[in-house]
Amino acid sequence: MRSGLKTKVTVPIISLVIVCLAVSSVGIFRSSRTALQKTVNQQLMGIADATGQLMDNWLNGTFMNVQMWANDFHVKSYLADPEKNAALRERLNARLKEISGDFPEFELINVVNTRGEVVASSDPSVIGKYSVTDRDYFQESIQGRPMLSNAMQSKSTGEPVFVVSAPVRDGSDICGVIFGAVRLFAFSKKFI
Repeated sequence: MRSGLKTKVTVPIISLVIVCLAVSSVGIFRSSRTALQKTVNQQLMGIADATGQLMDNWLNGTFMNVQMWANDFHVKSYLADPEKNAALRERLNARLKEISGDFPEFELINVVNTRGEVVASSDPSVIGKYSVTDRDYFQESIQGRPMLSNAMQSKSTGEPVFVVSAPVRDGSDICGVIFGAVRLFAFSKKFI
């Protein structure tokens, strides 16, 4: 009888302990999962914010570079009198090619006159081949406003790009536009 009583008391107690352990394990698992998900989400948001700030800083730097190039002596001098400056155009093309080499994310860097015709380029083979008068970035910059365009298809290569442009000024007059076409794939590779 004693063993029957022990069994009658022990089995319910052990069962109760097992049920309590199972319930507390499920509760601990759920709170741990919630805490882990919250931590992972916070880390992902931090990474996304940092990447967004990095992209913003890079775009601002690129924007400032193009505006600085618009003030380059070679660019201004050539646009002031392009007919008489064939030697200066060669130096300008070489300078644009050098800049393009320093910034490999650029597909090319072009200088256009007020009619939107490419008159100097980091890729001299595109000079005189097309006009950018239909592009928003040209229309904005010829009005005196630097611009960052939406993604578009490059006229020279057909690849997806976005363009950063700035007006080139001769005193208060706008004598042309300089723009750099940034390869969208290079931008994506850098940040995504």
